[in-house]
Amino acid sequence: MEKHKKDVNIGFVSEVDLNENSKEIIELLNDNYLINFPNHHDLSNFAISNFNDMKKYINNGSALVVGAYSRGKVIGFLWAYRRLFLGEERLHISHIVVDAKFRGYGIGSRMIDFIEQYALKNEIKIIELLTTSKNERTIEFYNKHGFSVTRVQFEKNLGEKDDN
Repeated sequence: MEKHKKDVNIGFVSEVDLNENSKEIIELLNDNYLINFPNHHDLSNFAISNFNDMKKYINNGSALVVGAYSRGKVIGFLWAYRRLFLGEERLHISHIVVDAKFRGYGIGSRMIDFIEQYALKNEIKIIELLTTSKNERTIEFYNKHGFSVTRVQFEKNLGEKDDN
């Protein structure tokens, strides 16, 4: 099956869309977590919990979820929310993920463009996000779209020590 840009529609996801595409969205969340947290092997319960949060936040108006649809099914989404940081309203992207079978067709770029247009219409001048430092493909994607590193998060694991 060929996947062309014209075959994919981009638009806001409603609660009805979430319910009708729950399986696909949970799988996309789980895949995204496995890419970003490869040392964790079963994140399906975490994905389900986050899907339920997504539904709650769409319902109460605090989440913006942009969907990529092919033949009526969600094949990708961008989950963001508005927030104040140092008195400035921003959009924070929590997740952006595209089904592996549809990657490389510009779908992620189209979702970024869509949310940028939303931000401009709403006079929001900053879009921010976090990603893992080892996810080089994602870092390259964000750099290509004009994002830059402004802060660095550090972690120290106090768990099991490696004796090597």
